[in-house]
Amino acid sequence: MRGVWVSGSGRWRRFSCEPAGGNRIPAGGRTVVDWLTHPAVLLGVGGGVGANARFWFGRWVADLQVRHAGGVSFPWGTFLINVSGSALLGLLAALCLGHADPARRTWYVLLGTGFCGGFTTFSTFSVEALDLIRDDRRGAAVVYVVGSVLAGLGAAALAMRAVR
Repeated sequence: MRGVWVSGSGRWRRFSCEPAGGNRIPAGGRTVVDWLTHPAVLLGVGGGVGANARFWFGRWVADLQVRHAGGVSFPWGTFLINVSGSALLGLLAALCLGHADPARRTWYVLLGTGFCGGFTTFSTFSVEALDLIRDDRRGAAVVYVVGSVLAGLGAAALAMRAVR
């Protein structure tokens, strides 16, 4: 594989997965580091860790809601996961994308696309918003949808601004 697409700052960028300096490794001459830094490995590891972090953090927030409020009346877990994930992705994008050091792009694939992709969840956000509507809690659904989008954008923008 000669490259992958990553998103950042509203543009798609292609980068080479070849070693620094463009030196190609002869067939059969791959090292352990070459395999460990392959995008498929980085995405699998990052995504697996991110998905686990989402599961356990979401469960922890739900447990807190049950203990302190008697039940889960608002999807705070997903809200906090998506906002914190947006902040982390903004930070990583500012630190890694558009930088001359190819190692930073490798870190972005692992942490940005992998971890943040596994951690954040648009699909759960969508289903939870529809659940609020189905339960006749339209006001809560509007607050959830608008609040999630605005807080996520704000968190990403603040994180990017903090780095630049």
